[in-house]
Amino acid sequence: MFLFYFQTGYMIYLGETNPMTSLLDQRMEYFNEFAIMATIYTLPLFTDYVPELETRYSIGWVSILIALIQILGNMGVVFFTCARRLVQWCKQKYRELFNKPEEVEISATPQQTNQAEV
Repeated sequence: MFLFYFQTGYMIYLGETNPMTSLLDQRMEYFNEFAIMATIYTLPLFTDYVPELETRYSIGWVSILIALIQILGNMGVVFFTCARRLVQWCKQKYRELFNKPEEVEISATPQQTNQAEV
């Protein structure tokens, strides 16, 4: 029972303070905490509170589905972030290789100065 209250309190804390630095981190934290909360809410259903074994078996599949969605969601964010950074890196290297700055011409005549001779 403590876990229910602790998880609910932590979700309220996240919603009020927004401790993450970026929007993606904040959304991933909400997603992960929601998945953990959903899994915690299914745990009492594996006890003798639900007498039928078939029902517990079905609830087990729901718990596995929640965990699978969480894993795939996190892996998707990791792969998307890596792919985006790889594309940015490739674009930067392409610009460095093929968009060289033009050479500056040096004029043959020296510039005249308005300084008084000593």
